[in-house]
Amino acid sequence: MGSNTLLDLVIFAAIAVFLVLRLRAVLGRRTGEEQPRANPFATPDPAFVDRAPVAAPTQLGPVAAAPSDLPLSLEARVQNLRVADPSFDEKHFLAGAKTAFQMIVQAFAAGDLGTLKTLLGPSLYNDFSAAVEARNRSGHTLLTELRGTVDADLEDARVINGQTQVDIRFVSQQIHAVRDASGAIVEGDTTQPIEIIDLWTFARDPRSKDPNWQLVATDQPN
Repeated sequence: MGSNTLLDLVIFAAIAVFLVLRLRAVLGRRTGEEQPRANPFATPDPAFVDRAPVAAPTQLGPVAAAPSDLPLSLEARVQNLRVADPSFDEKHFLAGAKTAFQMIVQAFAAGDLGTLKTLLGPSLYNDFSAAVEARNRSGHTLLTELRGTVDADLEDARVINGQTQVDIRFVSQQIHAVRDASGAIVEGDTTQPIEIIDLWTFARDPRSKDPNWQLVATDQPN
């Protein structure tokens, strides 16, 4: 092998090492920055809303579905929701959901349609307002009191047609009674609290600048 050929190989090897080091340096800087997370029931920082894309993907990207037919774990479903809505924070969300639960229960008992309209999705609001109006026509009044703390657990999370949805299981102790026009109790008991389990679905459009979630479905599992 001639000296010129050997020299060429040394030069090519040096260039290859240089390119590898440069590529590693470039990739090493592409770490990204985590999006600020805010309470979904609080007003966001306007500066963050103006500067940050609402639905930018996180660094990890979407969680790929398992190759088997087994459903995704709850953790994986929550991670998929965070991809669509990077501002989602489970701890802050549950705190806001507890507050919303108490406000909605009390507003429904009081017939406060103004409060309900701000917290419910349009379809569910129509159902609640119809129930309030029917109660008023019958002359009945609803007494509901929350006793003790309200427990809230995240049951499910998903993204459907671009909308993020979260199911919350609430367990509460409530005094629940209905009085007729004369004041007589026709349903429930005003002295003994009962345990009530509710499964509520909250939803929002992560592309919207409005950070607030709305209640879109309710259920009482057996």
